[in-house]
Amino acid sequence: MSLPSSIVASIPPSRLLVDVGPWLGGFVVLLLVGGAIAMGLRRRLNADSEAPSLGFTLQDLRSMRDRGELSQEEFEQAHQRMVGQVRRAAADRSTSESRVPGRVPGVRSPETGRKTPDPDG
Repeated sequence: MSLPSSIVASIPPSRLLVDVGPWLGGFVVLLLVGGAIAMGLRRRLNADSEAPSLGFTLQDLRSMRDRGELSQEEFEQAHQRMVGQVRRAAADRSTSESRVPGRVPGVRSPETGRKTPDPDG
């Protein structure tokens, strides 16, 4: 739906910019703010899903066992494998967080003269 050419022709170009400019500027600002909000929400939602996914859960394993798709032995093997992966991931995360940047484990500290602890044993 466009304006008839006689109406557009009757408005001087300088007045057209004055009438349309603020609305156009407001629309651009609205687009930018909406885009920033969408990006922020997307980052927040993606940050919540940083936990490593194993593809399926223990409940899925139990359901497969109950439906007869897995034997008890296969269920136990898969269960142990899954628990081991979770424990290794937790251990890796805790050792990487406990290390002090710039310090080498097992080396004497020049400040204290004591050996720095080795988190790996």
